[in-house]
Amino acid sequence: MSFYGSRGQLVESITIFAGFNRTWDWTGFRLDRPREGGENAFSIIALRGGWNLNVAGGRNFFHLDPVQYSAYRIPTGVFFPVSVPFTPQQEFTNQFGASLDVRTPTFRHLTASAGFTYGSTPLFAEASEGKLFQLQGSVDFRPTSKIRVGLSYVRALLTRDRDGSRFSTEHIPRLKVEYQAGRSIFFRFVGQYAARERDALYDAQGRQLYFDDGSGSGTLVPFDPVTANDLRVDWLFSYRPYPGTLVYFGYGASLTEPDRFRFSRDELRRTSDGFFAKVSYVFRL
Repeated sequence: MSFYGSRGQLVESITIFAGFNRTWDWTGFRLDRPREGGENAFSIIALRGGWNLNVAGGRNFFHLDPVQYSAYRIPTGVFFPVSVPFTPQQEFTNQFGASLDVRTPTFRHLTASAGFTYGSTPLFAEASEGKLFQLQGSVDFRPTSKIRVGLSYVRALLTRDRDGSRFSTEHIPRLKVEYQAGRSIFFRFVGQYAARERDALYDAQGRQLYFDDGSGSGTLVPFDPVTANDLRVDWLFSYRPYPGTLVYFGYGASLTEPDRFRFSRDELRRTSDGFFAKVSYVFRL
């Protein structure tokens, strides 16, 4: 549905999209038992001067598969590794959430946006209920007709409903630089850093969760806290002398470090490298 204001009004138009979705398991299909789904609405509000507000909200639900948690154990008694199976919460209903995003007009040299998301969400790793709070922002800077710089940042925080404790955090800054050196020569650089922390896994009574290592010996391994600080960089060169003829050369590397945003030569460790090339040539007969 779309609504339009009069010329010169603060709100020029409002467009609303609404719908629902359902996902079923192929095995044991039951129409009245979808695995997950929800009802959501999304609106675009165009304001005077080219500003835009994007507002979204809805309800989601999830049914977890207990088989996915069959290796989870809770140690009991004095003599380790005596344990009992973990019984996950299987249904998460009425998971309400909302988001707001503000976008600037397309200025000659700059476009930007900022927003936040808040709502209920399952913490799938420990089958518990939680809250998501996420902030995101981006800037697209065009100082000249040949250079384009994109900056973005996302910060996400997950907390547990039962006690408000932190489950995980995530920081993802991203930089993209594009340079059109000439009509046929183009360069691109993309760098992204992902700093993630996740707490140890616990059940609803606060007992730490373990998993069976599958060796048959009954050895239990704890779900300890996890930290990952990963840097990814990608370079691209392209040469396109005329339509149909194209040369691509690219290089990408992944690195990791123990402490986030240190960028120390002594601590950064390369985990993978990749090169790629593509050549396309059109034969004209």
